[in-house]
Formats: sequence, C-alpha cells, structure tokens
Amino acid sequence: MAANPKFNDWLANRSGIPAHDAKALAARHSRDGMELLLALAAILILRSFFLRGPAPAMRNLKPLVIVLGSVFLFGVAAPRLGIVPATLLLILISSSADREFRWKEAVVSSLILAAFTVGVFIYGLGLQLPIWPPFLVPR
Repeated sequence: MAANPKFNDWLANRSGIPAHDAKALAARHSRDGMELLLALAAILILRSFFLRGPAPAMRNLKPLVIVLGSVFLFGVAAPRLGIVPATLLLILISSSADREFRWKEAVVSSLILAAFTVGVFIYGLGLQLPIWPPFLVPR
C-alpha cells in the first residue's frame, strides 16, 4: 500500500499530512490498519450475539487465568528484569497450565525460546530492551 503513489496522495489529502513525510504517512497507515481491524472485530462480536447454538462451556478457567497472568507478568518483567528472565518466566508459568506439565520439557523449551527471542528482537530487529537484569550486567 505504501508504495502506491496514488494511495499516498489520497492519504496525504485526507489526513493533511504532507506526502513527503514518510514517518507521518507510516503512522497513518498503521492507524488506518488498526481502525480496520477494530471494525472487523466489532462486526464479528456483534454477529456472535445473533448466532444460534449451544453456549460455550467454561468449565475450567484456571488455564486461561494462568496463561493471561503469565503474559501480563512478562509485560511487567521484561523492562525490569530483562528479556531473558521474562521469557523464562512466561514459558515456565504458562506451560504449567497444562495438565501434562513436565519441568524438563518446560525448561528446555523456555531456554530455546529465550535464545530465539534475543536473536530475533534484540539482534535482528534492534529493539532497545535489556537482555539481563541491571544487577547482573557489569557497568
């Protein structure tokens, strides 16, 4: 979409952003995309109120709460503890929601995913997140 000059001209005229301001246009593209996704989500949610069928069974909410809690904990811990400890916590806690939880498998997968996370987000994308907690990093 961004490579289409007619679309960029239309977007610039619509938003009042100069067509040569790439950062502002990219931000506008992102905002328009998010508006589209939210509109589609609203349509699906409204449509679900009119569907007939059995209600979903919500018997065991414990796994859902554990996974959502671990994702929240990751968001809080990543800037403070670093990306590696936060990823280890995320994987270990969320995998404990499974009935067939095994420590050895959880530790191995969390180590592999932590290494992958550092490789992709820190070195590949260049995000400015701490890898380790500040008290472990020599100054």
